[in-house]
Formats: sequence, structure tokens, C-alpha cells
Amino acid sequence: MRRAVDRHTWLVFSAILEADAELGVSQATGIASQNWTLQGYTDAYPDLVELPAPQACDPSCPFSYLLALVQTARLELPQLPQPNPGRSRDLRTELLAAIAQLHPKTAG
Repeated sequence: MRRAVDRHTWLVFSAILEADAELGVSQATGIASQNWTLQGYTDAYPDLVELPAPQACDPSCPFSYLLALVQTARLELPQLPQPNPGRSRDLRTELLAAIAQLHPKTAG
């Protein structure tokens, strides 16, 4: 995983939403860190499409929406934060902040 992240590959893991928190890959395993990977919850209603505001995605975010955010940001944001094992800040928080700077109306 670290080799992929060293190449700035975006890794997005699935999680389960419980009490407004995502239960996914634990940082204790050393497999992933929220500083260089993302996770989104996959347990949603099958007949419902969730489109949360970007700031609502900070604590938890639907998996497919997070994938779409990353892909769109990669195409539109020249200063996009990059996955890197040496990062010390939460990647999702920085991704959402970068989107908010580019599109302040949709973020606020």
C-alpha cells in the first residue's frame, strides 16, 4: 500500500457507518492512515442516492460520493493535496478544504 501511496495513488477503503462514525480500516493495524488514505461508508439504502454537502463529509461520507469527489478534484484542482505516507494531516479534511476554496458556494 505504501508503494502505491508513494506514487500518489489515491486509496479509498470501504467502511460501515455506525452512530455517525465510520468503522473501517483501523490505524492500529498499520495498513492505512487517515493522513494518506480515505474511507467512505458502503452501507446505504439501495434506493437512495446521498449527496451530502462537502462539509458534511468531514466526519463520514458515502463511498461512491467520495470516489466522485476525488476524481473531480484530481481534474479541477491544481493544488490538490496528495496522498503521501509522510503526511501529518488528515487527507479527507484537506481534500474538502481544497474543494471549499475552489467552490465556496457549495461548501458553505
